[in-house]
Amino acid sequence: ATVSVLYWKMATIKHRREASVGPEAGRARYKDVYGDGETESSKGWFSYVFLPKGYPCSVTSDYIKYQIWDSCQALFSNITGTLATKAMFKGVGVGEAEASATAATVNWLARDGAGKIGQILFASMKSSQLDSDAKRWRLAADVTNDTAIFLTILSSYVDPALFLPIVCVASVCTAITGVAGGATRAALTQHFAKSQNMGDVSAKDGNQETAISLLGICIGTVVATLPETAWVTWSLFVLFTILHLFCNKCAVRAVVLSDINRQRLEIMLHDGPAPPSVLAEKEALLFFKTKPIILGVPLSSLGTNDVAAAPPSQRAIISVHSGCAHVAIHREATKTDQVEAYSKAWLMLTKGMPYEAAEKHLAAMGMIEKLREHGWDFDRVLLNTTEYRYTTTD
Repeated sequence: ATVSVLYWKMATIKHRREASVGPEAGRARYKDVYGDGETESSKGWFSYVFLPKGYPCSVTSDYIKYQIWDSCQALFSNITGTLATKAMFKGVGVGEAEASATAATVNWLARDGAGKIGQILFASMKSSQLDSDAKRWRLAADVTNDTAIFLTILSSYVDPALFLPIVCVASVCTAITGVAGGATRAALTQHFAKSQNMGDVSAKDGNQETAISLLGICIGTVVATLPETAWVTWSLFVLFTILHLFCNKCAVRAVVLSDINRQRLEIMLHDGPAPPSVLAEKEALLFFKTKPIILGVPLSSLGTNDVAAAPPSQRAIISVHSGCAHVAIHREATKTDQVEAYSKAWLMLTKGMPYEAAEKHLAAMGMIEKLREHGWDFDRVLLNTTEYRYTTTD
């Protein structure tokens, strides 16, 4: 009897869930959906521990591809890092009877001091570029990290008198990696966190990195027990460094950013407007050079005729001289005005157009409208504009 009652209750609940709402025939039925209609994937422990809450709806579509490649590169970096650690201990005299703890401490402090000085200098010179060229500096950070590991391993095979200078240079490279890698990771995390869940995305990225580090420690333990010959060490370094750089390139290439920086804007000025996904395949990842355009200069940097000819309603004044475009920005200029000003300066510099012709050409292209249609984010215009502004007076 009890079983019958339970069966009857379950059947009644199921019938109520599937029934139409209200007595009228043909009325719409209700059903639960998750996020954008995707199936909730955070039911397993793996997703709960390593993926942001609400995945895949809470992050951008390029998130998982990037994280897979990023995890692979982190694993290979951990393995080569084991080789560097082993070389460092060998260089400071671990295992040698004549080694001095004082000498080892001095070497270690000198190494750390060089790294901190390098960190301060790099951050002061390049910090403004880390947001606008996040993909470039993310890849550059790992190239610099591999350079640091190479130098650290090399230090154990050279004359002892060269050990300290080499490890100091390696420490500077490591410090640059820390600054560039940390800053660009924050920029990419902001991009992935489309549900204003940057903290969650960052925390889960930390979990992924920690798990990969644990796996790397296990593999590194095996690597550390291999014969201490130069051939074995350098063979392993070359192999895992190649894999590390390949995975890094794939990871960075997978990221589809919609913010407007100099390289992407110049590509579209040359080839025509295109969606961010197309530009992600076209843009150079490491080596590229944009036109010499200074966006945001004082009026004294402009030609007198250019300033006199500009109407009061104009939001930017452009002057091309000495092979460089100087752009003064009005105090009330918007992000869109900055994109327009940079585009006109590029046309004037590369095509030799006067200001009026560049303005007409840009209007004929429908550049701004097409950029908006393709989904470019005008709230994230990263053209490395200075803080100089001008204003009009009566």
